[in-house]
Amino acid sequence: MGLVATWTSAPTHLIEEWRLAKGPAEKANGRILTEEKTNSSINKENVYEYTFSYESRNGVAHRGTAYTTGSKWAQNAPVEVTYLLSDASIACPTGARMDPFGKDTLIVLMFPLIGVAGIISILVLRRKNRNGGTISLPRQEQLDELDGLPQSPSPRGISASDPKAAPPLLVKYTLIVGSLVTLFGLFLASVFAPLHVISEWKLERGPVKSVPGKVVTAEKTNSKDNGSSVYECTFSYQTEDGRTRHGTAYRSGSSWRENEKLEVTYLSSDPSVALPKGARMDPFGKGGLLVLLFPILGVQAIFKGLRTRREILKNGVSAKA
Repeated sequence: MGLVATWTSAPTHLIEEWRLAKGPAEKANGRILTEEKTNSSINKENVYEYTFSYESRNGVAHRGTAYTTGSKWAQNAPVEVTYLLSDASIACPTGARMDPFGKDTLIVLMFPLIGVAGIISILVLRRKNRNGGTISLPRQEQLDELDGLPQSPSPRGISASDPKAAPPLLVKYTLIVGSLVTLFGLFLASVFAPLHVISEWKLERGPVKSVPGKVVTAEKTNSKDNGSSVYECTFSYQTEDGRTRHGTAYRSGSSWRENEKLEVTYLSSDPSVALPKGARMDPFGKGGLLVLLFPILGVQAIFKGLRTRREILKNGVSAKA
């Protein structure tokens, strides 16, 4: 089930999109060759597939495939295409994405990871059973020693010379799942977690100054925030010292227009920290911090498993009456 969900929904061009976003990239005029409605939908809105053509700087013609949620272009419509300078075959029209479902569906990778952890645990259990088991039970001398524990002035453990019990399957399963959840969580955090939380907090705390600014460029990103498209703009503003500065901002639901006038707030102690009114510094905002729960829970599971394993190896498997 997890592999099927991953095969049908997980984005397969994430690295290419990341390279294109990182750049350096260049824009070129392109044209839509075909438009086709797919069988997929996002939030009850159909996903459309396009093939497009464009010409790179050296005059070579290229073709590519892109997707949008909802119909955006008709056949033969002109489009603005961004392509990677180091590899002109990596390209995407502005406002489109390279995969039907985009980055939001990375969560489906959780299912095959949990499934793999379960398979590994079953294989470990079968191996233990085939070898006759490796969990050592307390010998009679140890049981006699445990019987005397209530009369002892302080808790006593089994002596260090006694054989130690092997960690049970549950501990190993906890370590495996914890490791997988941590790795998956770190990957999600690298994609969705906001990187400018501290800068936004400093800007909210102040002291700040407000000045006029304007939009330099504006475009629709491939990201969604609660079903609404995320828009990106670069903006310019002039600080008190007469220096013109630039920044990047995001908002959900509506785009900016080039040369649109803005009210920009910047930090008095660091004028490079600035935002237009009603915008944010990251595509997903503070809500993206929720993805940090995955690595946190994963690390917690790892530490719990290691602590339990150490106690078992030191004291043997404990039993309660």
